[in-house]
Parts: sequence; C-alpha cells; structure tokens
Amino acid sequence: MNTAYFEAKEELPFSNFEGLLSLQRKNGVSINPTYANEKSCAEFISFSSAGFKDDLIQELNSKNYFSIMVDGAADVGGVENETVVCRFVRDGLPVNCMMGHKAVQHCHAEAFSWHFHSLTLLRESENREH
Repeated sequence: MNTAYFEAKEELPFSNFEGLLSLQRKNGVSINPTYANEKSCAEFISFSSAGFKDDLIQELNSKNYFSIMVDGAADVGGVENETVVCRFVRDGLPVNCMMGHKAVQHCHAEAFSWHFHSLTLLRESENREH
C-alpha cells in the first residue's frame, strides 16, 4: 500500500509499480504476488484516495469558510478534463487540496456539476451521522 501511495504521490506511471516492488523485495519486504501488478496498484490508489477525500470533506465541514476553484482544459490527446480544488485555512495557513480530476465531454458549467453533486452527497451523509 505504501509503494502504491508513493507511486501516486510522485506521479509515477503504474508501469513502475512492479519495479518498485522488486526493490522492496531486495530490501527484505515480503510481497504477495497476487497484488504485484499495475491493476492492483490502481486499486490501492483508488481506495486510498477515497479515504483521503472523505477526510478532506470532514475537515471542510468543520470550517466556517472555504472556496472551490474549478478549471477545465484539454490534455495533449485532446481530451477535456476538469480539476476541482478547494482552498481553506489550516493551522493559520492557506491550504489548497485537489478534490477531483475527471475527463468530461465539455468543460462548461453543466459539466462541473459532477463534483458538486458528490460533495453534496458526502455532506448529507455526514449530517445523517450526527
């Protein structure tokens, strides 16, 4: 799990995962071969990111103020992408956190609703717990 986290944090391609696991084996770490592949790396990262997003939503719910910034652009392949970032104050310092990045049909106001809908659902689920 830590190797997959490192891979995501450093923005490395999933194709590096098996090489990083080989290095871990050389360092004496026991690796289950079932999970030593690119698909497992993607699943680990997806699972971890969901937990990080839940923690971030919980932190945002505790804030009096935060802002949401949305930007859309086409990547090198011509695919439209949208990135949503939130900004708030943590321990007296401004913090920017990525809420999501997703390929969309069009980068306009209607396409941006995917993120706000998921944010609303998470906030509603938190309110139900209290």
